[in-house]
Amino acid sequence: MRVLFFGSSNFSIPVLEALHKAHQVIAVISTPDEKKGRGQIEGPTPVKAWALQHGLECLTPEKLKAEDFLAAIKLLKPELGVIASYGKLVPDSLLAISSVANLNVHPSLLPQYRGASPIQSAILHGDTVTGVSIMRPVAKMDAGDVLIQKSLAIGPDENAEELSVRLSQLGAELLLEGIQVLEKNPNSNFHIQDDKLATLCGKITKEDGLFTWNDPASLIHRKIRAFVPWPVAHTHFANQPLRIFKSELGDPTPSEKPPGTLLATSKHRGFLIQTGEGSLWILQVQQAGKNIVNGFQFLMGQRLKEGMSLTA
Repeated sequence: MRVLFFGSSNFSIPVLEALHKAHQVIAVISTPDEKKGRGQIEGPTPVKAWALQHGLECLTPEKLKAEDFLAAIKLLKPELGVIASYGKLVPDSLLAISSVANLNVHPSLLPQYRGASPIQSAILHGDTVTGVSIMRPVAKMDAGDVLIQKSLAIGPDENAEELSVRLSQLGAELLLEGIQVLEKNPNSNFHIQDDKLATLCGKITKEDGLFTWNDPASLIHRKIRAFVPWPVAHTHFANQPLRIFKSELGDPTPSEKPPGTLLATSKHRGFLIQTGEGSLWILQVQQAGKNIVNGFQFLMGQRLKEGMSLTA
């Protein structure tokens, strides 16, 4: 099948790779190059870089409704449009060009978590199961009819980056399965979503990652997991941001010690800290302008010992 692919992030790549092996990807559409990093150097999206490495034509239009762009896509004669973490809503005028169908790979069990942050939202809400839905894109965000979906268990300490990799791989497999269904029967039944059961999730901001040791350990742990690789959960130490990359839940037993108190240390594990409810092992941290280190290395560098407070 002649496929027109829309994608931008790392999540998109396994899906694009699977399509490239099984079908004819006639063009890849990604978002325009952006300035990234401390040096603000302009560079391509992960999808554009992958596409060019594999000899695929990649287009990065500023405006998807531009007449010259739509005319160029019509000349390609796509049969199937596939969207996977593209980052923009694809207009009906562009979707209408595909002669067979359009499919969107969404990493949630729709109608749950429609929107920009389904992976982070599942972790933040403490879900133990998420999944992938292959659905028909429509003007309303992630509200289209679902062709096929499959669930996936979330590990108790799994972060968003790790979960995204597994969901993208599942999405690639499920997409190919969905295409086979359409090839056998173009009039296959899509299942209508129940809007009454829909939940929405917006874009993540840097401020979403902020927490204090007064928060419950379970909430802090979910934030740490949800916000890797960005914006990374963070608190403050010595009037500077302290970013936390990895943690494990400690003893949930109530303690009389105030939040922020160092309860225990381990050379190989890090440090155990009292929170507003329960305790939390901090395994990996990063101070401003420094490398990510083991929690124990951080304590040694700051000359902190058991019984001392990280809020002082």
